[in-house]
Amino acid sequence: YITRAIERAAGRMNAYLDQRYQLAELAGSNWCRDTNAAIAAYLLSIRRGAAAPTPLQLEFDALMGELYDISRGRLNVPE
Repeated sequence: YITRAIERAAGRMNAYLDQRYQLAELAGSNWCRDTNAAIAAYLLSIRRGAAAPTPLQLEFDALMGELYDISRGRLNVPE
């Protein structure tokens, strides 16, 4: 389950990032690694249909907002 959650999180994150970046250039990004881990944790927390714990939900919502803003050119990937 963990490996699949990481893969799903990476796919979701990359869908936003590849609109403005070459993904290979982001391979060493700590921000991308941490974002991927946070999204994967969120996905694991909801995999059985339960609501995510509030801290995970808030972090997920914030990160998805940042990814959206990055994809639209309003923000850049940190670092």
